Amino acid sequence: MQVFHSIDNFLLAKQSRIALTIGNFDGLHQGHTHLLKTLRLEADKLDLPTVVLTFQQHTSVKITPETPKVTLTNSDQKSKLIKDSRLVDFLILQDFSNEFKSIVAEDFITTVLVNQLKVKLIVIGANHRFGKDRKGDLDLLKSQSLIFGFKVLGVDLLKVDGEVISSSLIRKKNV
Repeated sequence: MQVFHSIDNFLLAKQSRIALTIGNFDGLHQGHTHLLKTLRLEADKLDLPTVVLTFQQHTSVKITPETPKVTLTNSDQKSKLIKDSRLVDFLILQDFSNEFKSIVAEDFITTVLVNQLKVKLIVIGANHRFGKDRKGDLDLLKSQSLIFGFKVLGVDLLKVDGEVISSSLIRKKNV
């Protein structure tokens, strides 16, 4: 797995269209692993490299600076866990800057996903949100995919004993 510390650095090395997933991936729990396995399976069907776009610091640091979440892993630990999964070809650790967090969802799709990353496939969790004020979601990606010609797959959330497996749940149980 190759690691890049920005989308710009990844673009310098990128050769082809990609299969992408996006998220904080804090702790790399069973739900994340399920998502990455789905990404790998679907990417292999289309002969695409797998790419994870995640962030150097948890997005809550910029979104809710007054109450940022305690993270389960730092970016080095996260990178190692993703690498050890053997499911990912490229990892992008993007700075979640004020500029980046201010990109509205539609512009994120056209500028970052379509024009820069040239995604062919996006695999995200069914509850994933993105873009300024978290206004982007699976439905927006699906509607935009018809315009821009990429495939979108929403992955159902894993549950254990009726509870959705999530980093938030793990944090709550570890307190």
